[in-house]
Amino acid sequence: MSRRHVKPPIRTAVLGLHFGSTSLRAGLTAHRDPEGRFYHVRNHRPDLIRPWIVGDFSTACAPFEADYLGCIGNDAQARPRNVSAKYLMYLLTDFEDVVMAKHPLLPQELCKRRGDEAFVVICRAILVQLLKNLKQKIDAVCKSECLEYTEMVVTVSWEKHFQVEYFSIIIEEAFGWTGKMDRVHVVAEADALANYVMTIQEEKLCGWDRILFLDFGGHCMSFTLYKSEQLDDQVCLIELRCGGVIGGNEIWFHHIAELISKKLQEMEIDDPEEQLRRKLTTEFVSLQSRNEVKNDTTTFVYTPSLDDPGKILTVGLQPYEIDRCFNQAFEGPVILAKEQLKYLATFDKSSSIGVVVAGGSMTEGSGAVVFPDCPVSEDKFIFNSSLEPEYLSTHKCRGAVIAVTSSKIKISRTWE
Repeated sequence: MSRRHVKPPIRTAVLGLHFGSTSLRAGLTAHRDPEGRFYHVRNHRPDLIRPWIVGDFSTACAPFEADYLGCIGNDAQARPRNVSAKYLMYLLTDFEDVVMAKHPLLPQELCKRRGDEAFVVICRAILVQLLKNLKQKIDAVCKSECLEYTEMVVTVSWEKHFQVEYFSIIIEEAFGWTGKMDRVHVVAEADALANYVMTIQEEKLCGWDRILFLDFGGHCMSFTLYKSEQLDDQVCLIELRCGGVIGGNEIWFHHIAELISKKLQEMEIDDPEEQLRRKLTTEFVSLQSRNEVKNDTTTFVYTPSLDDPGKILTVGLQPYEIDRCFNQAFEGPVILAKEQLKYLATFDKSSSIGVVVAGGSMTEGSGAVVFPDCPVSEDKFIFNSSLEPEYLSTHKCRGAVIAVTSSKIKISRTWE
């Protein structure tokens, strides 16, 4: 007599979403799960152009192409005029022109189309499709793990008017959650990060009275300084100050790409669609991700034309040129981080202090280079890159879910 397979009961869950400039991330945690397991929504694409971490879905898109809905995510990476889908949000809101002008990676071609109603419709359609594509992956995880998300939490770093448009796209169009606003939660990125690290490193962080979070993202660095208080079985984090500045890895890579274009022009190599620029920049990014950018000339050897396969050329990037590009991209973040570390050090005698360094632009190995002669001792640092490194980019996503499903950590923000 055969044993019948009994299907496990469906468990309700909370879905977490994090929309970054380079990647979109998602994950779920079931309600009343004593272990608080986080189900990562994985990206299984084997042909990724750059080394995305498990859980990252590229936000690249090609709004200027005729088939804009057919090349979203990694399919858009090779397009000569691809942009981050997150930038499209600037066109859908009344965001200040002065803010847009300060962003070095925001294409002027995109800014010029602001107010073009037909183009705005295209941008909105791309954002909806990007999220619908992710929803398919989320639904697949729910099916395999017998989950059904009845709540949603979204990380935000934008102004309120930005959030309204974003929510409309996510909830009403991509997920079909019209009329369920009471089930949608908002968690600031800084709070999401704090919830994640405080949960994973509870023993160490609970001994700190002042905790400085430095979040080095691909496009900007933000900081938040919290005062930590233990209240019975709950940790209360009180925000003391926060801020941010543009700068990061993606801007560094942009400057490297500009340098490569200049080298190609000097060598009189025609690259009208910037295919070589993208190819060599991608190689540099790959080398950097493997820590293989050394203190000597970084040389790229390539065949410039399929019509002449015997012709081999090289492009060399000198160490001082790479350093110059790095300093251009990180000058603002490094200055701001040093200011906050210096301020934190003033509490060292009266309080126990600590620093959490997060974001894909700063790892444990690079901290000593960026912060020489730091006023805060090395043992006071925790680098997010050392915590579940396989899922580095989904830490905020998981932290947002923790913020909704757990009452262990309470956060008070001064700007609310």
